[in-house]
Amino acid sequence: VLPSGETRTPEELDVPLFQRLGGDEQAKAALPQAAGSALSVAWREEGYEISTSHRPKVDTAKLALQLLAPLAVAGYVFWRLPAGFLRGSFSRNGGDPVADVVLAALTALVTVVFLLSLVPGFRTAWRAWRRSVRPPTIRVSAEGVRFGGRTVPLREIEEVEPARDAACRVVSDERLLEIDADFCEPSEREWLHHELRRLVVEVGQRTPVP
Repeated sequence: VLPSGETRTPEELDVPLFQRLGGDEQAKAALPQAAGSALSVAWREEGYEISTSHRPKVDTAKLALQLLAPLAVAGYVFWRLPAGFLRGSFSRNGGDPVADVVLAALTALVTVVFLLSLVPGFRTAWRAWRRSVRPPTIRVSAEGVRFGGRTVPLREIEEVEPARDAACRVVSDERLLEIDADFCEPSEREWLHHELRRLVVEVGQRTPVP
């Protein structure tokens, strides 16, 4: 029994999706898209590509906090530490080598913590920028379904099913390929699931599968 509620007979297990649903007219029928849909399908270079113009919302206030808060904290620490503690220590210890090592270690630690604290903000900004200049695509060809640099061979695909934390997912015995939840609006996930499933069946039926 699949998460969708669909059941399979023992004879249907380990059968490629495009073979199992080759005679299912409902599975092969295209669903109409909602007006203003951010998803589109096009035939390119011996395969279909599902592209998206959907742009996930970026919480600019959170992003600013992630980037500016570490800078503010680091500025305060470096102002207080060298101006107060470090100068006082140098003058009191008269250039004590042990004090120099401790101070160097503290400075290195503060620097590492500062750089690590910037990672979440830079990661968010990088993902938003990359999404704007290079939107993700799902490719369906005789080779299989490809997304995010990963491919599931067409002959290994047993199902395309809904997923709780993803737009949908491609299932085989050995691999699980999830389409990112922010690939489209939640309201378009049902259409994406059906269309991806339909294209897998169509490509498998019309082209030689390696």
